[in-house]
Amino acid sequence: MTVHGGKPSLSQNDKRAPQMQETCVLQEGHHNIALPWKEDPTCIENNRSLAEHRLRLLKKRLLKDSDLREKYTTWVEDLLHKGYAKKAPTFQEERGTSHIVLSSPQPS
Repeated sequence: MTVHGGKPSLSQNDKRAPQMQETCVLQEGHHNIALPWKEDPTCIENNRSLAEHRLRLLKKRLLKDSDLREKYTTWVEDLLHKGYAKKAPTFQEERGTSHIVLSSPQPS
């Protein structure tokens, strides 16, 4: 919120907040809410090529720096152990690759 001429003025995000709250639903113990910056959340662009590029860059960094690789591996194992992430099998798993899916902790 900002003030113009002594009157409070709502930002675009503040104006969208009530609409976002209306989209919040509880499904299978998880809250789902619409993305605030997308008019139609069903038309999110495919970012696979960008994700694969970032993965290649990360792999290159980890291969060069064994200390960073050890810290990164420990961090990912901690996420898996705490249940914040889980290994997601893919059709490529038989070739030795897999994916990690990040998630919020399950409600108690």
